[in-house]
Amino acid sequence: MSHKKTLLSVSLLIFLGALEKTIVTTPLPVIGTELNAMNDIAWVVTAYLLTATSVIPICGKLSDLFGRLKVIIVSLGIFSIGSLLCALANDMQSLILVRALQGVGGGALISLAFVVISDVIPAREIGRYQGYISAIYVVSNIAGPVFGSLLTEHLSWRWIFAINIPLALLAAFIAIRSIKDKVVKREDRFNWGGSLLLVSSTTLLILLLSEDLSLPHAFSLVGALFIAGAWTYLLTDKKRSVVPRHLFKLPNYAACILTMGVCQILMTAALIYFPLQMQVQNGVSLTLSGYSMLLFTLGVCVSAYFSGKHIAATGVYKTHILVGFILIAVAFFLMLMKIAFVSLFPIIGLGIGFTLPGVTCAVQNVLPAADRGVGISFFGYVRELSGAAGVVVCSSLYRDGGSLQAAYSAFGVIYLAMCLFASLAFIIVAGFITEKELMTQVAE
Repeated sequence: MSHKKTLLSVSLLIFLGALEKTIVTTPLPVIGTELNAMNDIAWVVTAYLLTATSVIPICGKLSDLFGRLKVIIVSLGIFSIGSLLCALANDMQSLILVRALQGVGGGALISLAFVVISDVIPAREIGRYQGYISAIYVVSNIAGPVFGSLLTEHLSWRWIFAINIPLALLAAFIAIRSIKDKVVKREDRFNWGGSLLLVSSTTLLILLLSEDLSLPHAFSLVGALFIAGAWTYLLTDKKRSVVPRHLFKLPNYAACILTMGVCQILMTAALIYFPLQMQVQNGVSLTLSGYSMLLFTLGVCVSAYFSGKHIAATGVYKTHILVGFILIAVAFFLMLMKIAFVSLFPIIGLGIGFTLPGVTCAVQNVLPAADRGVGISFFGYVRELSGAAGVVVCSSLYRDGGSLQAAYSAFGVIYLAMCLFASLAFIIVAGFITEKELMTQVAE
């Protein structure tokens, strides 16, 4: 199987799934006005995130049992149908419902793309491609609002959904020609009951984390109790648990899960609050603050590219992760001290880029072939869930009090917290990730 063809296929899958998370954000006021439902526009974003995050660990297991290509084609079908129905929606309730359907397909696409990569590229080589993969994922998220505003302004908001259909057909064509239908032969059956419990508990958790939604206190309390009970059962079920508890016994897996979660929180904080501070404190325009995202993306891509190449050449990955978190911690500390503020955003991007290839290599290196799908998918599940958690953590810390001086102090609190998070991640990596020889062949 050609690595170039496979990378082209998974890049398009990642692009479709990631772009759809943010492409709808800028046209939301237009959609709300046209459908006469301004009070419900937050649900257009939340509905997609709910289902997209919830299905990630499940589709990895499904691909282990039924084959990667089959699940990808089904996911593209669901994504296309959801996109078509979104484009045709005539009221907000229908749009929210079909956005949730679209999220089922979109979340599966991102998860399966990373699984397919791990099927064809060995752990030692995966870092070499991480800069390219990271660029696709980050650029898709950042470019979404730009594409959304352009399509809405020059055509219609319905085109932000309709454009997905030809792209999904192209993705299916390339996938069929480049991805082998890998099936792991094993005795396991799919645990539908446990999967439903995982999906429902994840959905509730994201709902509770979504500050844009005004939920009754009683609902929040009952939801929290349900989540606690569901995860207690999922973590103690010894028969066919959908949570891969046995993988946490593998060296480095649990530490890498925690490390990736912290990394996602750090990236979320940087992407939201650095541009916001540029606007509030420095009086920079929305457009110019948006350009700062490009510097961040460039930092991620450049460091991930060179870090990945060095890992492939030497087999050393732990040092790269440690260097990444040092850069992030120092950058946030200097931002707290108000030193060289503008130039620090790309430094955080460089730090993020250093961590990604190393953590990915470490995770893939310990996963047996039989659990590669569910192991990589659960890794992605934690990454996506941590992004939502990052928004809540930062929102709880940011209290501007309605004054400019209070806003400055609020930014400082966030940067201090992120500096501590990066330091915590450094300690986790230094103490709990062991440097092991990276495999040069894909485990079969």
